[in-house]
Amino acid sequence: MCAFLGLAKLAVSVVARTAEDFETATPDTIHPEHLVVVAVGDRAKIEPELEKLNLGPIEIRDASGDPAKQ
Repeated sequence: MCAFLGLAKLAVSVVARTAEDFETATPDTIHPEHLVVVAVGDRAKIEPELEKLNLGPIEIRDASGDPAKQ
């Protein structure tokens, strides 16, 4: 199976879960303090919405994954 299909199946599996599923997961499985959100798209549209979520600092990366010059 190619990596993309594996990721797609994982995404579908996660979306199918409820908040209660995550709350009852064992502490050994999910560590919220280590979660990372990756958003790709039009920065002008995405960044204000991410800021509203107050998830922590926002890092802007270029296509190579290096910190973008702002």
